[in-house]
Amino acid sequence: MDDVRIGVEKGKFELAVELNRITEHTYRGDASFGRLPEGYHGVNSFYVLETKGRRRLITEPILNGVVEKESIPKVSYPSRLEKRQLLKHCRYMLQIDFNSYYDAIPLEDSVRNNFVFRGKDGQYYRLRTLPTGARWSVCVGQAITSTIVDIDVSQVVILSLIDNILIAAPQGSEGGFCLPFEAF
Repeated sequence: MDDVRIGVEKGKFELAVELNRITEHTYRGDASFGRLPEGYHGVNSFYVLETKGRRRLITEPILNGVVEKESIPKVSYPSRLEKRQLLKHCRYMLQIDFNSYYDAIPLEDSVRNNFVFRGKDGQYYRLRTLPTGARWSVCVGQAITSTIVDIDVSQVVILSLIDNILIAAPQGSEGGFCLPFEAF
């Protein structure tokens, strides 16, 4: 139950007030028990303990089965060898890794009823931010990051993968290297 409370406090999800009002009179003997009303769709949610000691909320693995992989744009990143070749003349480098990236990308209120789950307290909750287990979330995250780094600066290498950005430049390109940071 602490997980739900923390998720609500951090803005990851919210109490589904209207859904709780609609379903408050449902009981186990009722034929509709466990079914959500029309317009609401349930998701699984669970936490995975990370090596850093924090817990990552995984909210959307079941929708992956209904979204065709072929319909999702490919997200690619240079191989280790390709990165070495791109960076071999660079003297200045900076890597940025956004913290809690998916939690910073809100879901429109109009789609939140598609991401409902029941907490251990029996209450329904709905996601407020991008689901962390959905394949298509990767594409949304990459599209946002690609937009952030869509800067044409000669002699500056800018690579991005979801919530990670690498900016590098050779000596003599200090001005170009600093230019992307003006966006931040």
